[in-house]
Amino acid sequence: MFAYRSVGLDAERQKTVQGHLSECEPCREIIKEIEDFFEPAWETKKTVGRDKIGREWESLLRRIREEEKTTASALTGKRFSLPTFRLRQNYVVIAVLACVALLLGLYASSLQRENRQLSRGMQSEREESAQRLRELEIVESEKQRLREEADRQKDDNDKLRRSRDAYKARLSELRQPLLNSPVFDIYSRQFIRRDPGKNEKNSIRIPAQADTFILIVNGEDQPQAPSYEVEILTAKGRTVWRKRGLMREDDENFVITVPRTFFSSGEYSLKIHSRDGNRSKGVVEYLISITI
Repeated sequence: MFAYRSVGLDAERQKTVQGHLSECEPCREIIKEIEDFFEPAWETKKTVGRDKIGREWESLLRRIREEEKTTASALTGKRFSLPTFRLRQNYVVIAVLACVALLLGLYASSLQRENRQLSRGMQSEREESAQRLRELEIVESEKQRLREEADRQKDDNDKLRRSRDAYKARLSELRQPLLNSPVFDIYSRQFIRRDPGKNEKNSIRIPAQADTFILIVNGEDQPQAPSYEVEILTAKGRTVWRKRGLMREDDENFVITVPRTFFSSGEYSLKIHSRDGNRSKGVVEYLISITI
């Protein structure tokens, strides 16, 4: 019966089995059960439990035994024939095959459930791996940014250290005595106007080797005052430096030491304000033309 349902028979045996099935109701029921078993499972169909398989198996055996009894009663008093023996063999084979088929179905269903679980697990693992990969990329990007920031900070520290070393070296030089600082006498506009032969501007040329130079500011036209204030302006009148606390020397002149880098080539105005507290007592102007 199983071969008839699954793999098929040759034409002669196929005809013999079909003739038997037309007369035998129990065999038709067995064929129907085999066909039902091989029908594709529905998606919503519940998995057959082992208890139910056992009950169905016992029911099938009972029907087979009853069919054997009925066949034996019908053949009572008759000589045992080869077809009757073959019929019993077929029932046994059908019963065994049905049991095997049910067990295989149960095993296949279990494998399907395991495959679905494995598929869900693998999908979850893939999603977790992708998430970990994205997080790793973010971490690597942040590490690269921090490395670049550290390199920039190192460069800035190196530049700052070099600037600090140069500044310390310059301070060390300034603390030492300076040799050959040029000295320039400058006179006020009022003083120069009294001498028609002189240029109104004080021309100064700073030597290339001089780091500083000294201005001796003539104080002849400066009134006596408790304090003085010096102011340096550009030719356009913009103040570049202003300082209180200027004092007269014993010869009534003023002395100002200027770093070479303070000025650039051009024309300037130096003004000295005489003060009595917050009250101004007068301003004397000195015009300077500097060449570096």
